Amino acid sequence: MASFYKIVSGNWTWFFLQEPENKDYYTAPGILMKGAAVVCDRQDVKVFHRDGFFFKWEISSAERFSFRRIRELLSPRSKREFFTLLRMKNTRFPVTEPVAFAYNGIQSLLVTRKVEADSVTGYLCDKYEKGEALSKEFLERWGDFLHQFMHSGFYAADFHSGNLLFHRETNDFCLVDVYGIRKVLFRRQQRQQRMFFRHLMEASPFIKQSDLEYILQKSGVVYGQENFIKYLRYSKDSVMEIFRRRLGKREKSNIILRPDGKKWNFLHTEKSMIPPGEVEEVRTRDYLCRLFGIPGICLTEIYDDGTVVHEKIYGAAEEADRLALLSRLAFAGLPAEQYRIVLNQTGNPAAVDLRLYTSDHR
Repeated sequence: MASFYKIVSGNWTWFFLQEPENKDYYTAPGILMKGAAVVCDRQDVKVFHRDGFFFKWEISSAERFSFRRIRELLSPRSKREFFTLLRMKNTRFPVTEPVAFAYNGIQSLLVTRKVEADSVTGYLCDKYEKGEALSKEFLERWGDFLHQFMHSGFYAADFHSGNLLFHRETNDFCLVDVYGIRKVLFRRQQRQQRMFFRHLMEASPFIKQSDLEYILQKSGVVYGQENFIKYLRYSKDSVMEIFRRRLGKREKSNIILRPDGKKWNFLHTEKSMIPPGEVEEVRTRDYLCRLFGIPGICLTEIYDDGTVVHEKIYGAAEEADRLALLSRLAFAGLPAEQYRIVLNQTGNPAAVDLRLYTSDHR
């Protein structure tokens, strides 16, 4: 720790890679958060940015005298993530630039340089709602990033499209939220394949099948229908556990948000009416489809009176695509016979609940 620049501000102890220009700037996170752009504001974690920096403030919810509590007191989470960033940066892996970390008992704070880029999730949603195709260069660079990730030996249990950033001007990719990333030796290839399949499964509703296969080809991941089916079988129980856990905590809202938390803004939408008593079932099935990465017609609004607003449907899908998606619905435990496989605004096959499929679409 001798090579770090240390500042004590109130009850907070700060450590910097180099001496900061304005030492008085770094104070309690609650003060820094005032007037900042808040990205996440939960009880256990708050993320905000200001003045060219990103701040991740974590507040432990571990019980007193538990092992987790003791570990966080001895080795704060922000400190561990800070050193992971340094280790990955030293191997030339594209991650956000670490600036400092701080802690105060069971609270800790990580500071990184703000990256002017979009999450891959947000970028895919932007393209999807405008009906625009993904460029070949974007797909190539994405595949190259996954190739680099695979050969780095690093493994991220929580790797998803939301913590991967894409810079639209430079076409560069950059990883954020590296907590828990580690080097793996035992069953390395199998673990990394699962990591990539999960990442791409979440993004697959907004990508053409041919684009998905191209990314995997560029990445060097051994991909085949058999491997993907093995991954789905492996992940089914964990996805269902996530679904059950989140369902009880999910806030009821008339607005269905994009995966990146923004509102959908489709050029063309349609309105359907369903029985009011079936609203919650439609809402729940839509959420389960998204967790399993099943391409579906996106809902934008749903009301207790049975009004449902969704993206426009553009006719029926081909038979091969229909059978493939119906099998994925059945695998997720959804009644496949209660769905139609149609074309969305990008011309790709998507599942839609029969209650939203009217005579106008036939």
